[in-house]
Amino acid sequence: MNRQPSLLVNGQQYFARLVEDIHQATDQVYLETYLLSADQETEPVLAALERAAARGVRVMIVVDGFGGRTGLAVLEHRWQAAGIEWRAFRPGVRLFSPQSWRRLHRKLVLIDQQILYIGGINLIGDHVDLHHGPLPAPRFDLAVRTESPPVCGQALRLAQSTWRRLSWSNWLRSPLKDQQLRAFWRSLRPMLRRRWQSTLSADRRQIRLLLRDNLRHRHTIERAYHQALRKARHEVVMAMAYFLPTRSLRAALVQAARSGVRVRLLIQGRVEYWWAHWAQQALVSELIDEGIEIYEYRRSFLHAKALCVDDWVTIGSSNIDPFSLMLSLEANLVIEQPRFAHKLRDVLNQAIAEGAEQLPSPRLRYRGARGSLQRALHQMAMAMALVGLRMFIAISRRAHVIG
Repeated sequence: MNRQPSLLVNGQQYFARLVEDIHQATDQVYLETYLLSADQETEPVLAALERAAARGVRVMIVVDGFGGRTGLAVLEHRWQAAGIEWRAFRPGVRLFSPQSWRRLHRKLVLIDQQILYIGGINLIGDHVDLHHGPLPAPRFDLAVRTESPPVCGQALRLAQSTWRRLSWSNWLRSPLKDQQLRAFWRSLRPMLRRRWQSTLSADRRQIRLLLRDNLRHRHTIERAYHQALRKARHEVVMAMAYFLPTRSLRAALVQAARSGVRVRLLIQGRVEYWWAHWAQQALVSELIDEGIEIYEYRRSFLHAKALCVDDWVTIGSSNIDPFSLMLSLEANLVIEQPRFAHKLRDVLNQAIAEGAEQLPSPRLRYRGARGSLQRALHQMAMAMALVGLRMFIAISRRAHVIG
């Protein structure tokens, strides 16, 4: 058994390795995704899931009811014919109901309770964007494959809890009939029989699963960021699709830079949501003035969520923004292995070299009379975006407390 974690870059590597493992599955495949698409790049995975179900493997898929609604509309009849079970997490979003903003943002796959995939990669092709159409270059994203028994055991308990809760919720919304009750119990019984595997202290030290939820683990991932940054001694490299950090996280990055640590951030360079882009611009300006290197990824969309602090690494679904830190269900892996950290740094360095541009200091970006006008307009747009962001954070915290 290979218990060393494997770093997978983009859907091309991720889907190919995932298909191999699904072909070998004998008992159960459990998959969670936020976005869902039936396209040329995901078709091998979809076909592998159908073949697994045909040979008796139980295939269970959980899709966010908002992010995956388009894909569900296309695939639900196909899955029903193939014998694949699925659940939707909180279908629909209501604008004036902050509790409905909470989403299942995790991307994970658990195969036979022995192989776990976690990262930022959805079940959607590298060149497919549901809002912007075909992409000329692949989306930059990361995932990790591990066979660590304690981590797989923890993921199994998470899968059991999630499936049981969604099954119960769906049943409550249905007419109460004896036949439905018996079908509901049959769907739960196989998972209730499974035992959570024992943990090994050595594996727990080197690789851990961190969750962000609305009950026991509201701040687990955010605390891990802070703890790692406080221990930084040589280098911090971060790739973050949505980078809207709290004041305390910005202070932690600045403190690391002031102590002599080289801090580099790879952030989204393409405008996906204008308010997030301008708010991000306002927040990174002060970091640049503190000596932090900021690079915008412009080759395609950046979707990776990774932080490397010396030999400490976390990769997962959690961005550094209000949605991830206050509202969404997230999952990250923490890995403390020098070899893995070195490999991740190489991948991030390559992404910076081949697809990113470094942002200059705001003082050097605007020169002359025309530059002064551009800077004033830029600062006005950033201020408006920050006001909107702070209002959203205030509403999110209220929903956080209520829930």
